[in-house]
Amino acid sequence: MKQWVVLVLCLVCSSGYSAEKSTNPAIAANGTPPSPSTPVSAPLNAEQSAEQRQQQVLIANAERLDNLNRELLTQNQSLQLYNEKLAQQVELLKHDRSAEGMRNGALAVIVGVLLGWLLASNKRRHDKW
Repeated sequence: MKQWVVLVLCLVCSSGYSAEKSTNPAIAANGTPPSPSTPVSAPLNAEQSAEQRQQQVLIANAERLDNLNRELLTQNQSLQLYNEKLAQQVELLKHDRSAEGMRNGALAVIVGVLLGWLLASNKRRHDKW
């Protein structure tokens, strides 16, 4: 993956570099190459070293971006796990709350039945007098 990114960046860099207008003073304004008597090797070496430096910077940036991407992917994965854990806790609390509500409802029904039974038995005692 890293090699592929570097290759793409190099191709983009080299195509963008060649599309620009040459600033080499050895090339004439009309774009014709210089005559064989003019020395071109010094500016070409400077251009090549500048291009190499630019490629090294692009490679370093690609490696840095790749490392940052990996860090973000691991951070994303840990946050997803944390999110799943919190979702499970929410579901557990919902079930606990519904179970608590059912217990309270059952208790209310039992207390109501007992009160009804006690009140009904008290009426029978008063009616017998």
